[in-house]
Amino acid sequence: TTTGGVLAAGTTTVVPTTTGGVLAAGTILSSLKDEIEHTSLKKVSDDHAASVANLQHGRQLIEDCSQELSTPNTVNLQTQVSSLKTAAAECEIKVGELLSKKSVASVSLDTAINSTDDIPCYDLKGFTAVEVSAKLSQIRSIVQGHETTISDLKGKYDDAKADYDSNETQCANTTGLWKSESCMLEGAIVTELGVYSDCRSKKLKEFEHLWGNETKRAAVRKKDYVAYTKIMCYINVLSETDAEQQQKLLNTCGQAASTDHLDLVKPSTPAAADTTQLESVKQEVQDVCGVVVAATTVTKTTTDYSTTVTTSEGCPFSATGVLDAEDTDADLKGFKGGFTDGTYGYLLPFNNGAYFGKVARFDLADFNSVAVLDLTSTDPDLKGFLGGFKDDTYGYLVPYANGKVARFDLATFSNVAVLDLTGTDTDLRGFFGGFTDDTYGYLVPYGNGAKQGKVARFDLATFSNVAVLDLTSTDTDLKGFVGGFADDTYGYLVPYENRAKHGKVARFDLASFSSVSVLDLTSTDPDLKGFLGGFADGTYGYLVPYNNGAGSSSGNGAAFGKVARFDLASFNSVAVLDLTSTDTDLKGFFGGFIDGTYGYLVPHHNGAYFGKVARFDLAGFNNVSVLDLTSSDPDLKGLYGGFTAGTYGYLVPWSNGAPFGKVARIT
Repeated sequence: TTTGGVLAAGTTTVVPTTTGGVLAAGTILSSLKDEIEHTSLKKVSDDHAASVANLQHGRQLIEDCSQELSTPNTVNLQTQVSSLKTAAAECEIKVGELLSKKSVASVSLDTAINSTDDIPCYDLKGFTAVEVSAKLSQIRSIVQGHETTISDLKGKYDDAKADYDSNETQCANTTGLWKSESCMLEGAIVTELGVYSDCRSKKLKEFEHLWGNETKRAAVRKKDYVAYTKIMCYINVLSETDAEQQQKLLNTCGQAASTDHLDLVKPSTPAAADTTQLESVKQEVQDVCGVVVAATTVTKTTTDYSTTVTTSEGCPFSATGVLDAEDTDADLKGFKGGFTDGTYGYLLPFNNGAYFGKVARFDLADFNSVAVLDLTSTDPDLKGFLGGFKDDTYGYLVPYANGKVARFDLATFSNVAVLDLTGTDTDLRGFFGGFTDDTYGYLVPYGNGAKQGKVARFDLATFSNVAVLDLTSTDTDLKGFVGGFADDTYGYLVPYENRAKHGKVARFDLASFSSVSVLDLTSTDPDLKGFLGGFADGTYGYLVPYNNGAGSSSGNGAAFGKVARFDLASFNSVAVLDLTSTDTDLKGFFGGFIDGTYGYLVPHHNGAYFGKVARFDLAGFNNVSVLDLTSSDPDLKGLYGGFTAGTYGYLVPWSNGAPFGKVARIT
């Protein structure tokens, strides 16, 4: 204190310049006050506004999921189906009328033919020549009259029959096309509803995470605001020259400033989109599709080939094209795995005679327009990948030949980045597949010279922060996996081989990256081992059968065809679908995918390279259908993995005896 002035600075040493208490630090305090008012408090205000905007943006992202519904493709299909339905109804009426007309002509012709019974028959014995001539003339006249009538009616019947046959054929084609397009529309709607549901679920989850983060930020802001306002108050005290006024100001400094204006209000959750109309259309086309396709043979013709597919039940299942990536670049062959961002399909480089690093991208809209990204231009080690996945911004490739994860920008198909996992743990190489939970990327352990069981996890946002989960700490058999997938809570790894083919599915908790559980499929059926890849539909996990080592002392064994399904909620309840009961060739698959209604298995080697895609109904885990791609192109065999986009499925070319580059598209 000084004579006549109480210093609110308390423990702060301030040197007065006059007896009256004028502070030499006045200019500094004024500057500090200005700094707090125009920088610190403004930042608090700006951060609050940013949080409000972030929350509104998060809410909007949930609402934007509705854009996945009624896409142009589905709307166009609806228009086509509606038009074909009308045309089919109209032509059926016309065909009915023509059938009636043909029937009338037939009756008239039959009546005319039957009327020839009235031609008189005479015993001309004893008649004179003149009388005989007269009688013959009379008969001839009657016969000629019948001939003319019958000929005329025969012509009318032939015309009516030709008209009916022609229109009946055209109507059958129109009706068949209506029913076929109805099935395509069903698939498109099922896909849209699934994508919408997944999008909304994901964005709701992200929004709750965002709300949690923003409320934490808001709490920190409020503390900052209270501190800044208190400092401002003390500066005002220090700046005041009147002792009485200074004391009054000091008394107010102990009161906490209101932070009500910094409260965050959680935006309301957007209502789910009304899918009633889509569901109604789906039911309508399902009724049409289910009636048509059961136990029928469907023939589909395109401009360059035709293929006939026999299905046991469900929508038509056919090949609709081939894209040879080698036409763009002779190196584009020998891929293992792929994915789509909804606009493009991406093929992931493995070995085209040697490990290589050229990612191929093709346009889904024209199923053409191939582009190439050579990863080795960034790092010569970026080659020999086994699978990959994407988030909203980047594509990620899983390293097998080494431990370097490659990342590229989906929007620009460039900007390659590298994450070397061996910098964290030298064992982190030789992975076989991967997946994401939208926060982290997970790589599936296979072998790095010996089979291994270390799952690698990295942060997608930073493309760093590698963590390791050693499954063998739970069970020494947990190594040698091929492929995996996740639900909202757990990650699942598909068993292939450790010391021999095995059937132990490993499950771990995504949130903690720990808590490993094991499901031994061989406890249900000893054949259930040696799978390559799998997928989930939200209720069940499905494993793709390849080779279970059965019947061979070497353990190499033979291809098998038993799909294993298990309940995700209980991590139990194993069921089996033996594809070979439908077709003995259905074994030895490499990966698969789903479209919301069916599961598809990608053909590779069943003792020889083959091209029969197997499809089964997810709801009933039955109704196996077969599509032999080699009927379209004999090269379409020995494929590896695939994915769906819209109403199409795309199968990735690997090796049919030698690496090749022909992508098969099915519908």
